[in-house]
Amino acid sequence: MFKAGRPRRTALLAVTSRPNEIKIARFAVIVPKRYLRRAVDRNRAKRLLKEWFRLNQSEFTGQDLLVRVIARPEALELLPGQLHPLLARQKKIGRAHV
Repeated sequence: MFKAGRPRRTALLAVTSRPNEIKIARFAVIVPKRYLRRAVDRNRAKRLLKEWFRLNQSEFTGQDLLVRVIARPEALELLPGQLHPLLARQKKIGRAHV
């Protein structure tokens, strides 16, 4: 997945995507201890992002998405809002290259 190219970034997230052959959207989240020290915060970030993906996965059929959180604990509630515009922009770029 890391060979898929450069990730798209915001202040809170880095997202890498690539097409897969199974036509099902897959989602992975990396939340490093470096940014969110407490397990409670790391788990909350994962929960928020997985819920966002559950609600929006039909838009990403046939894509593997890797999301790396680079946020601080005070910004946890902003994560889902940052993800949607970033992925929409990446989808447009991906279509242009196909």
